[in-house]
Amino acid sequence: MEINLLTFRKIIFFVILTTFLILGNFVSINAFKLDTDFNRNLILILMFSFLILFDFKYMKITEPILLKFILLWELFIISIIVSTVYHNEFLFMTLLIFGLFIPLVFINQNIKKYKNTILLSSFVSIIPVLINLERSNSFGMIISLACLCGIMFLFSKKRNIVSIFLSSLIGLIFIFLTGSRTAVIAYIITILLMYIINALKYKLSIKSIIVYSSLYLSFLLVFVSYIDNFIELIFNKRQNTDSNFLADRTIFWEGTFKNGMELLGNGKDYFMYTYSIGNSHNTFVEVLGIYGLVSFLLLILFFSYVFRLILITNNKIIYLSFFVFYILLGFAEDLLFLNSRLLTYIILLVLFLNMLLTEAIKSKNSLK
Repeated sequence: MEINLLTFRKIIFFVILTTFLILGNFVSINAFKLDTDFNRNLILILMFSFLILFDFKYMKITEPILLKFILLWELFIISIIVSTVYHNEFLFMTLLIFGLFIPLVFINQNIKKYKNTILLSSFVSIIPVLINLERSNSFGMIISLACLCGIMFLFSKKRNIVSIFLSSLIGLIFIFLTGSRTAVIAYIITILLMYIINALKYKLSIKSIIVYSSLYLSFLLVFVSYIDNFIELIFNKRQNTDSNFLADRTIFWEGTFKNGMELLGNGKDYFMYTYSIGNSHNTFVEVLGIYGLVSFLLLILFFSYVFRLILITNNKIIYLSFFVFYILLGFAEDLLFLNSRLLTYIILLVLFLNMLLTEAIKSKNSLK
C-alpha cells in the first residue's frame, strides 16, 4: 500500500508530538523527578523548534488579523519582561521561548493541516499516565484536557452522537478518580457546550437535545450518589473547615485586587511572602499579583481578541470548546504559560492559537 506525502508527514507529526506531550505529562505530575526548569525549557525549545521547521509555510505578514494578533501577544510578553527586569528577575529563556519561538510557530499556516492529528495525539499521550493514576489536580487537569481533545476528535470525524456521549462519560469517570473538582466542573460545562453547539449546527430537534442533555445530567446524578465524599470533593475540599467551593482562594484573590495591585506587579514570590502559598490558583490573578496591572489588562485584551477570532471562524465548536475549557480552568487553577509545569497546556495552547489564527484569516478572506 502506497503512502502519500501528506499521510507520511502526519505519521511523523503524530509520533513526535505524542512523544513531547507524554514528556509534558510526566513533567506535569513530576514523574521520574522530571519537573525542573532545565527540562521544561528543553522540552519547549525542542517542541517549538520542530513546529517551526516541520512543513513550514509563512503566513502573509501583511494580513491585518495576523498583525493584530502578534502585536497583542508581543505587547503582553514585553510587559512581562519589563516587570521581571524591574524586579531583578529577568530570565532570558522567557524572552527566547515566548518572545521569539512561539510567534514563529504562530505564522506557520501548515500546522492546521494536522488538526485531527493534534487532537488524537493529545488523547493518546495520556495513556502512559493512566497506568499510575493518582488523586491530584495535576492528574485531573491533564486527563481532562486529553479526554476533551478525544471528544473533539470524534466530533470532527462526525461520529455517532451516542458513541461521543458514551466516550465523554468514560472520560468523566477517570477525571472523577483524580479528585480534581475544577477539572470535573470545567469538563462537564465544556462537554455540554459542545453538545449544544453541535445540536444547533446540525439543527437537531429540540426533542433530541433534551433527551441527550437529560441522559447526561441523569448519569451525573446517579454516578455521584455512589461516590463517597463527592460533596466534600466539589463543595468542601478541605475537611473539618468552613472552606467553600473555592477552598479559601477568594481570600488572596480579593487581597490581590485590594492591596497587591501595582503597575509592574510585586515579583514572583508575592503570593508566598504575602499568603504563604505557591501560587494564586487563578491565571489572571497570578498575572496581576506577580507581573502587574499592565500585564493583566494586556492578557485580558489578548484573550478577548482570541474569542473575537472564534466568532468569525467556520468551525467554532473545537476552538470555542478548547478556549472556554482553558478559561474555566484558569479561573480556579494557575495555567500561566510562562512558568507553569503543565507543559501539555502550553504546547496545546500554542497549537490551538496557531490553528485558530490560520482559520480566522481564511474565513475572513473568503468573505471578501
